Amino acid sequence: MAITLNPARQTALVAEVSFSWADLTANTGEAAINLPSGAVVTGGAFIVDTTPVGAGSTAVKVGDSDDIARYKASGFTTAALSVTGFRYPNGGSVLITLNSGSTSITAGAGRLVVEYIVEGRSNEIQQ
Repeated sequence: MAITLNPARQTALVAEVSFSWADLTANTGEAAINLPSGAVVTGGAFIVDTTPVGAGSTAVKVGDSDDIARYKASGFTTAALSVTGFRYPNGGSVLITLNSGSTSITAGAGRLVVEYIVEGRSNEIQQ
């Protein structure tokens, strides 16, 4: 028995969204990046461009509707996204959730970068 080689290759797709902390509603997952059916997140980053004002003990999570912390569990710090291998069979959205007892964040901004592939997609053949 042997592995059947797959000569198909695809270019990774990258989506980026900028946001201000004021765009986020406390304890509500905000859709930041939509992914197509068959997408698998392979990398990315949560980037803090300007530290939020009034954050206190607030935490930020990055995930989806099934697991709000699938890619980032907490903190107002720049961090690489955790790669889980999860496949979105019917598409979905990557969410940013501001977990907060306070809604007093008044300033600050960040970016979310998500790198992904799409199962079954091919851009070229490698012999």
